[in-house]
Amino acid sequence: MEGHPIVIATQTPTTERPIKRQMRRWRFDVSDYVRLHESGIIPEEARTELVQGEIRIMAPIGPEHGSSVNTLSHHFVRHIGPRAFVSSQSSLRLDDRTMLQPDIAILRPEPNDYYDRYPEAADALLVVEVAFSSLRYDRGRKVPLYARHGIPEVWIVAINERRLEVYRAPAGDSYASVVVLTEGDGVAPLARPDVVLDVGAIVRARG
Repeated sequence: MEGHPIVIATQTPTTERPIKRQMRRWRFDVSDYVRLHESGIIPEEARTELVQGEIRIMAPIGPEHGSSVNTLSHHFVRHIGPRAFVSSQSSLRLDDRTMLQPDIAILRPEPNDYYDRYPEAADALLVVEVAFSSLRYDRGRKVPLYARHGIPEVWIVAINERRLEVYRAPAGDSYASVVVLTEGDGVAPLARPDVVLDVGAIVRARG
């Protein structure tokens, strides 16, 4: 999900030349980010993520994007049941300066269903990003972050390209295994190999 960083303009005086305006990024941590939401400085309806200290504004969800997310969420909830916690478009905390909002996250079961804490990288069994206009950003920025924090499996639903990219075996800032699937293929999460999905239903956003 592509976005743009919030940038704050500051003025930096010097003794040798007139004051010159410079654009600088103001870095936030997760606690800052949460307070900005709680205080209303970031509007409740705004879709944002914290990416390595930068607050990024995400694009609105279109009908194809929403349909694909709903198809995946319905299937996972129906077939995984109590064996895992299915999170849809909710926060996932990777470190002190990064809190993302993947479209779907399959999380380890937790007694309180994450009522009193944010899910973290160690809780995630699978992360799914549905990419419409944000494919380059998801591949180039978010996939390396997921790999760096050891998330074992990431799917990217490339809506325009009608394909599913499956990333497995994190190694540094990348994944050792990348498989591209299309209509006619089936796919199942590593953590739940009995839960098989029709790739055509996902990439074409059909229930």
